[in-house]
Amino acid sequence: MAEAVMAEVIRSRYLDRRRRSVAAVYREVVRRCRVGGLPVPARSTLARRIEALDPAAAAAAREGADGARRLHDAQDEAAIIGPRRPIRARLTGPGSSSTPELMDRLQRQVLGEEAGE
Repeated sequence: MAEAVMAEVIRSRYLDRRRRSVAAVYREVVRRCRVGGLPVPARSTLARRIEALDPAAAAAAREGADGARRLHDAQDEAAIIGPRRPIRARLTGPGSSSTPELMDRLQRQVLGEEAGE
């Protein structure tokens, strides 16, 4: 029965243009469960139910068509994956900078230069 209360409050309070926070929605779930004499679900349970919603439908309900469109555009941009800044790798152990001859030989092997030697 608490599941039904959560579903109703999510529909009526969370999926609303007033864009209430998860904390505000949870307070309403707690209030309704206590009034109805039902066990109060954990806040994390409510958060999981909200996270399981379709993001496009939730954005459309909370922000209108423009919000759903922005979400769709952001998902398209998220397909491009790359670092925001250069990544520096640190090599340690055998073949590190302490033995430059070995590193030079390994680099030539990787580049295919050693085959001609």
